[in-house]
Amino acid sequence: MNMPLTVVGYVKKAIFVAISLTLFGCVTNDPTKLSFKQNNTQSLLLMEMDPVAGEYGMGIASFDESSNFVTLSLTGGTGAYFKKSDKSNYAYAVISPGSYTFTEFVQQDSWALCFHAHTVSFTVEPGQSLFLGHLQTRTHLAQLQQMVSLFGPSSVRQGDHVYYRDGILPPRIATPSAADVGRAQQYILESMPKVQATLAPVLYRSAKFDVGHDIFGNMLCLGYGRKPLPNS
Repeated sequence: MNMPLTVVGYVKKAIFVAISLTLFGCVTNDPTKLSFKQNNTQSLLLMEMDPVAGEYGMGIASFDESSNFVTLSLTGGTGAYFKKSDKSNYAYAVISPGSYTFTEFVQQDSWALCFHAHTVSFTVEPGQSLFLGHLQTRTHLAQLQQMVSLFGPSSVRQGDHVYYRDGILPPRIATPSAADVGRAQQYILESMPKVQATLAPVLYRSAKFDVGHDIFGNMLCLGYGRKPLPNS
């Protein structure tokens, strides 16, 4: 039995943080301060996450479905990280309309699962508010901890970022039911007073993408330094 290639390299955190701050959409921690109207040229995304303590997040990135290509890079594209707050199981982002795919699940900004081989994509329109459903955070945290236990490293040097990419479970999230959308809509009514939005359930499609690399040749779960992956 061949062991999966899991640790594909270290990314300097300075590069990772620079990419995140430059390209990823803002996810505010205070829902009462978020202002959004349905005639907005941007789009609102809402996600529910398991109530698990810890520092973790799920990343999405702009995506070209015709070529299985993540367009988020140092030169363009957009994305967002969803991080659960201490006060709510919901996380949200205001983002540019377009097609997106789930790229990575990150813990403590140091260890990450890359979903390049098996993931899902979706499209959001201008002014639209989408409920992305319930992310089974516990499943991804358990696999990430298993990967660290089996393959290491158990500690990461300050400034480094470690990716695991082979044998990774797809994002554990599905198109939400009408009841789930109703509960999410109630959350907006009660907790986001400056938001005028009628949530619609997201429609997911199966997807995959190729991985890239940073300027030092280290693997990135983004579009930088990458060629499109042909359909197969």
